[in-house]
Amino acid sequence: MRVVDEAVITVLKGAGLAVMDSFVPTDNENSKIVTYPLPFVVYYGALGVPSKPRLTGRRQQTVVGFMVTYVGIDRNQAKWEGEKARAVLEGRRLVIPGHKSGLVTLLTSPWVWRDDDMIRPDGKPIFYGRDTYEVPVFNTYTPEGP
Repeated sequence: MRVVDEAVITVLKGAGLAVMDSFVPTDNENSKIVTYPLPFVVYYGALGVPSKPRLTGRRQQTVVGFMVTYVGIDRNQAKWEGEKARAVLEGRRLVIPGHKSGLVTLLTSPWVWRDDDMIRPDGKPIFYGRDTYEVPVFNTYTPEGP
């Protein structure tokens, strides 16, 4: 859901995090040299899974998953970005026009990896971790009748 994407990115930016929306700038199209200043987070959103329709024909909720990848020059810096992102997301209700948000829930948080494919301009690797979350979203918008 795009409205969830916008809400999560707003929260992350509001916490002072540099946020890339599903894309990390490199020095050119074919390169793997990360040119954006480290650290930063990368947001990846999903469409969500709608619940079964109710008797009224309306769907009650959509559970939307999303992922936040945190990137740094070393393991500690990457983890620090992940901790900052988690502090502002986990257990939060998102502000989404026309919808009511349930609490954001952390689903997985594996380890931080060294990435030898994406490197810094000085040739050193970057480090990254990835947390996955989900949030139930309830549609509160009711179209006006005739």
